[in-house]
Amino acid sequence: MYYAPWDASSLQAREEFETVAKFYHNEVFFAAINCWWPDGECRKKFSIPSYPIVLAYVHEMGIVRYEGPIVATYLIYFLDSILSPVVPLHHSGELLDLLTKHEAVLVAYFEFKNSSYPKGYKQFYFAALKSLSSDPHRRICFAVLTNKHVAESFKLKSDVQLFLWNRSIVYPGEINGHAELIKWAFDVMDYTSDWISPPGTKSGMLSQILENSAALILFTPRSLLLEHTPYYNLLKEVALDYNNCDKSSFVESIKHRLVLKRHIMQEEFSKTVKKCHKNDTSNNPDLCRLRPDHCDLTCCQATSLSLKSDQACYCRACLHHVVENIEDMKLFECENTLKLVLKNFDINALGSFDQCNDIEVSFPVKFGRYKRLSFHCQMESPNAVKSLKKQLTEEEIAELKDDLILTMIQNNEKRLCHRMRYALNYSELFFPNFPDPSDTTYWLGNFTGLGCLTNKTLNFIAMDVILYHSFAENLGIDISLNRHQTSAVIVETTKENQFVLEEPVTKKALVEFIKNYTAGSLNRYLRMPVRKLGGCEMGEESSVCVQEVTTATFFDVVLDEKDVVLLYYAPWCGPCQSISHIFLSVADYFSNVEDIKFARINGEENDLPWEYTVEKYPTIMFFPVKRKSDSVEFPSHLQISMTNLLHFVLVHTQPKVRWKVSMEMCNRDCIAHNLIMSAKEIRRLFREQKGLINDLHFTQFLVYRPKKVKGLLPKGGKPPNANYLKSVYLKIIVERIHKKRRQIYQAQQLQIVLRKKRNVYLQDRTDAGSRTPNVTPEKKGKKSKHINIHQKNAKDEL
Repeated sequence: MYYAPWDASSLQAREEFETVAKFYHNEVFFAAINCWWPDGECRKKFSIPSYPIVLAYVHEMGIVRYEGPIVATYLIYFLDSILSPVVPLHHSGELLDLLTKHEAVLVAYFEFKNSSYPKGYKQFYFAALKSLSSDPHRRICFAVLTNKHVAESFKLKSDVQLFLWNRSIVYPGEINGHAELIKWAFDVMDYTSDWISPPGTKSGMLSQILENSAALILFTPRSLLLEHTPYYNLLKEVALDYNNCDKSSFVESIKHRLVLKRHIMQEEFSKTVKKCHKNDTSNNPDLCRLRPDHCDLTCCQATSLSLKSDQACYCRACLHHVVENIEDMKLFECENTLKLVLKNFDINALGSFDQCNDIEVSFPVKFGRYKRLSFHCQMESPNAVKSLKKQLTEEEIAELKDDLILTMIQNNEKRLCHRMRYALNYSELFFPNFPDPSDTTYWLGNFTGLGCLTNKTLNFIAMDVILYHSFAENLGIDISLNRHQTSAVIVETTKENQFVLEEPVTKKALVEFIKNYTAGSLNRYLRMPVRKLGGCEMGEESSVCVQEVTTATFFDVVLDEKDVVLLYYAPWCGPCQSISHIFLSVADYFSNVEDIKFARINGEENDLPWEYTVEKYPTIMFFPVKRKSDSVEFPSHLQISMTNLLHFVLVHTQPKVRWKVSMEMCNRDCIAHNLIMSAKEIRRLFREQKGLINDLHFTQFLVYRPKKVKGLLPKGGKPPNANYLKSVYLKIIVERIHKKRRQIYQAQQLQIVLRKKRNVYLQDRTDAGSRTPNVTPEKKGKKSKHINIHQKNAKDEL
């Protein structure tokens, strides 16, 4: 690994690199070189654009650069492929197994009878190695056939053939160079599902997939070291069924193989974990003291039991302890307890056993601090059974077997446990629920080949949620709340839609999710940030607080009983940052007014219904009280300045807000003057209202009794049309009366606000007067007399 000591990525990769070195310390030599030092030999020899860089030097094969995430499990899998670049094939079932694990298999047939390196084998081997530079996670597997009869069973039409999920493609010509073979394989490769691992820098890897068509993205932890990821295995099964337009039997075979792999893996996983824990405790005696939960067996003893058929069975009985008190347990105590238990024990009480070999039982008991009793029996002479006081060790078992074979088996088991330990340190292994076979016809019907029956085709991709959880969070998915940290989402970039599966991921849930999407019955998912936002609480030093709005709080905040000024912004938007102080200044200007609210929303992270979505950032919207549907956008041709924004808000806000803002700038004399003027205005409005009411009564009198009034008939002697006067003139008078009443109400509300403000001034003056020091009685009396005269004049005017 070439690194720079100051580089954060290099520092982060150090621990992962050391972990891989410990894993492969017997097989691979590891070195880390500081390639940043300007005078160093490495810097002079190589031109490295970014750090760190991981390279694998293969003997006689050259350099293979690693382009994946620098994570221990990913690097170990990469080195597995370096050490074993090609896979031998022995029968057609292994090809199906490889197709469940990889997206394609490139198969080559070579005869090794006449030569240790047949023609084309070196190029094929070299291609398998070099392809890891662009394919570090082995989407294309390189496999080799050496048996002619097996090759005939594969029906190979050429020495090199690429097997895909639904067809096979023959390589044109002979293998002359590795580069041509690699390029051809990746150019013709087709897949139904795939893992996506963005490099962490600017890349078009994901956009290329999403721009072509909609995609179903599965977020789940990836288990590279355990060969299969159960949830991705399920996604691949669904994708194969979705794209199986011809109902191919070969595709059905791959599907059945995927289901079988999941079943076997789930059954064997728990057994393997227990076995590995058992090996850990036997190989590490101190582990029982450090990790009591790993040590279960306390003592064992040989005993003889009789079946109902009077057949004698020679058994090994083991008593298991309570793990909490392991350090206080004594061996003699366990042995004495076991003897007392076996003294009057009847094996037939546990069930009906025909043979001794059938007896392998374990059941809970309550003998002091002991929790479980187990029996393992066989039909042998008493001399063949040792009197055990502890478990048989691996060395004692090896005496009866071939040493070399046993050593190979033990090493393989240790390696498997070692590998599983590293895999589980990265992520737990989770399994989806299997569907109930009885109702599959109900929800699985008409799904096979659905991708060919509609224009809304889907791509199927998966992302490792451990590394790329930020992608899920940007889609508004909180992975921590999902079962097994797994979630599925359909993304339509052309229509800016996303649809999230709201239930745990199962085969039934995925199938119904895709069918509902195809039918157009899914509701658009509105994204919102996963992280919790702080509330709007003003501190001692701050006088204004602009509330942060999310998708969840939008309707409660914006559509309430107040005028709302909302700023749409994005974190990457430069102009948004430049006008933020202007927005805060205007919000501070209205901070003492309760009937108007200033808020902002991150439009990049929060989706809103289309009618509330804007096309650019920043955008300022005004939502008037009781008329939210009549929202107004700040004019795009105007510059967002303090003056323009203040004018925009004052023009569109309700009168009450304008009054209160005016009150903030109005002193005591101003308030007294406005009280007088508003009182005069109210008297004038009442007079005008009274005149309009008189006009209304007089007009009604003319309309309904026109013949009794002389001199009002027009020329020709015909009376006026009463209905016309009623519908037009009377309507005008009524509208004028209503308008006057509204004006009177507004003037009265203004009077209320002015009086409240005046009382505040008077109270402030009284408090200030009581605290005024060194004021002579003569001066204080003159000032009070002047104020009383001014208040008396205001009262007279009112």
